[in-house]
Amino acid sequence: MQTEPRVHSRADYVLHELTRSSCPECLRTIDAQVVFEDGRVVMRKQCPTHGRFEALTTSDAEMYLDSLAYSKPGKAPLQ
Repeated sequence: MQTEPRVHSRADYVLHELTRSSCPECLRTIDAQVVFEDGRVVMRKQCPTHGRFEALTTSDAEMYLDSLAYSKPGKAPLQ
């Protein structure tokens, strides 16, 4: 039995991380992907009700990566 060979196409982006975001229409919390594409950082997300959205995070992926050294996890308020 012969099977078709798997064909791998090259993606035109690099997945950097998975995160949470909100739908710009209903403000529901949804999953999102942060991707590097053409030197930019783009957030891709999909709301089950309102569909897919993309938001430009920054036009300079290198600057974004450099800024991560200064990022730290958030904390819950004291009160």
